[in-house]
Amino acid sequence: MKAVLLLNQNEQQNTENTIKSLANEGIGEFIIFSHQYKKSQTFIDELTKNGITATFIDLNRRISTFDALDLIKGSLNDTFLLVYSNEISNFDINDAHYYHKSNEKLATLLSSDKLTAGIFLENDVFDYMIEPNHFEKVILKRLFEDDEALVYSALTYELY
Repeated sequence: MKAVLLLNQNEQQNTENTIKSLANEGIGEFIIFSHQYKKSQTFIDELTKNGITATFIDLNRRISTFDALDLIKGSLNDTFLLVYSNEISNFDINDAHYYHKSNEKLATLLSSDKLTAGIFLENDVFDYMIEPNHFEKVILKRLFEDDEALVYSALTYELY
């Protein structure tokens, strides 16, 4: 499974900790949208040594989730985890992934009290991305309307 990171790129240490945390949960491939993020060669070497692949897509500006996914959709051919926040470390990713797969939905939002930290998405989500739209406000809304999305809560493990 791949993880796509859309994190606050000004917090390099938090981003690296998030990648390490997700790698410890068994995720071995990362696509990191980089905006003002200085890649540490030591960190990249450490990932590579541990069998983890990280592709950095350097941007000179912040882009929308729709545009980011559209740029990489050809490299996403199975379930992937879209990461919005370092809060993703509060989740049991394996448990959340099992919940996502067992419910056979296109999307499972990983939500804490404060925010949505990430979303498990199936590759079929690209069928909803026919024309440029706000991913969170339009695409996710349509997924919920079509009963193709669920919410998984990190802090209480309550399933909505």
